[in-house]
Amino acid sequence: MLRLRFEDGAEPGRQVALTATTRIGRDPERCAVVVAANDDTVSREHAVLTRRGGRWWIDDLGSARGTFVDGRRVCSPTEVPDGATLTLGDLTLTVALTAPTSAPARGRSVALTAGLAVVGLTGIVTAGGWRASATTVDAATPLPTPSPPASALPEAGSTRRDAGRHALAEPPFPAAVRALVSDLSGAPSACPIPELFLQDVQDELVAVLSSGRDTCRVRQWQPVVAAHLEDLARAEGKPVSRARALSWLPWVESRYEPAQACSVAGARGMWQFLPATARTFDLVVGPGRDDRCDWSASTTAAWHYLDRLFDRCGDDHPLLAIAGYNTGGGRSCAHVDTDAVCGGWDFRPFYERGTLHAETTEYVPRFVASWLLGEHPELALTIARERVPDLLPLPTCDADGFVPPPPVACSTGPEQCPDRRGAEAG
Repeated sequence: MLRLRFEDGAEPGRQVALTATTRIGRDPERCAVVVAANDDTVSREHAVLTRRGGRWWIDDLGSARGTFVDGRRVCSPTEVPDGATLTLGDLTLTVALTAPTSAPARGRSVALTAGLAVVGLTGIVTAGGWRASATTVDAATPLPTPSPPASALPEAGSTRRDAGRHALAEPPFPAAVRALVSDLSGAPSACPIPELFLQDVQDELVAVLSSGRDTCRVRQWQPVVAAHLEDLARAEGKPVSRARALSWLPWVESRYEPAQACSVAGARGMWQFLPATARTFDLVVGPGRDDRCDWSASTTAAWHYLDRLFDRCGDDHPLLAIAGYNTGGGRSCAHVDTDAVCGGWDFRPFYERGTLHAETTEYVPRFVASWLLGEHPELALTIARERVPDLLPLPTCDADGFVPPPPVACSTGPEQCPDRRGAEAG
């Protein structure tokens, strides 16, 4: 449980106990923690607090005056430690974390069962009106329809021949995650999806839906990135389904911001390349020119980087390859379990704390959640509402007719996004 204490403002001393995702602001209809209406330094929807992986995070919702944790501005989801001071406009809040009185309900089922059936590997039909074929889900939304894998079911005699029968008995949530991993690896598998991993994905779905930020940019840019990656895949003989799935990764990295997104470590651009890694993949990063801002060149570089990671980890370990994009250098591939019965669907590192860096442990479920929201938004919202019933769908946006800007480099070099980790540590 997280307890907020108002240190000033109209209600000093007020305390609020939180157990789930909560918005803070002046809007009484959208925010669970409502600030006095006359405090115009706090935006109507200022910030959102989210519990993920047993920890609390805060993200700014595009407020006018910003959100700060212990004096540091929040530019992306930031962990909130016990005793932290939160500043929203002129309002100061202090945080106290208390342990739950009982173990968290990580063992409860998060799969949807009532009125649902699964058709093939990716076909999902619900009593609420999903339309399905043997291989694809058609959700009535403005987002693009996913490309089905080249083979929805394994060939006869395949070592994975039981994958289709397993999927037929599988609820929609794990079936959808299975479809994603099949798209990434290029082949289906009968390996079960651990419930602990599904719960982490559910946490990330709640976080993204609670924030609702930059949805229009996501809808505009994702089809552009997908088309570029799919062209590269066809030219190089790689799975087009993998390219389609990877087109959702910039949502996690930068919310598809092509030039202005900078990390505290000095990463820049839509794909958040560090200077050294960018140069490895033929991007120019130097005084007066930074190709990381070139959405076309950086997308090509990201494709080749990810392709190298898939080669290192093996096609049977797609989530470890995705983790490698976050850790750098393919270090995640060291966690490949060659003796695993399920032949490489290595979920364990993402829910056993301490196996990977905490950021990477959350990065992969966040990618899965982003893909699920993009390709199957109705299912994603239903899953998230099991945890937070009053969540709203992501805002709609008419992305038709969007023309991406010319792919050009920035005229400023790496000094525009310096590595600030040492300065902040000091």
